[in-house]
Order: sequence, then structure tokens, then C-alpha cells
Amino acid sequence: TRRSGRVQKVRIHVERCIGLLKNKYTILKGTLQICLVKNDGDIHGSTIDKMLIVCSALTNLSASIVPE
Repeated sequence: TRRSGRVQKVRIHVERCIGLLKNKYTILKGTLQICLVKNDGDIHGSTIDKMLIVCSALTNLSASIVPE
């Protein structure tokens, strides 16, 4: 259907963005230390949550990967 085609197009872009994050920020590759993943009661989340937010924000500020 038309809807599934549109969903597929969006999914491809989301997967590209995730790949871009992994390739651009090497800290997101590989195994993480448990202290980064563990939430010590901080209402803003664990350290890796905060790192992912910053990496995502920086990626959003760079040039678009979606062809025009």
C-alpha cells in the first residue's frame, strides 16, 4: 500500500541517521562500561543517555543526509 511505502522511506532515513551516529561518534561503538549505563538516581537519565542526546543534537545541527 501507499502508506507502507512511505513508512519504508522514513525507516531508511532513520537507519541512515543511526548509522551516521555510530560512525561519527566512536564512543557509541563497541561495549560500554556498566557505570555509563547505570542510572544512579539522576532524573535526567544515565550517562550514556546524556551522551546520546548530545551526539544526536550535534548530528542534527550538521548538514542533512537526506537527498533533496
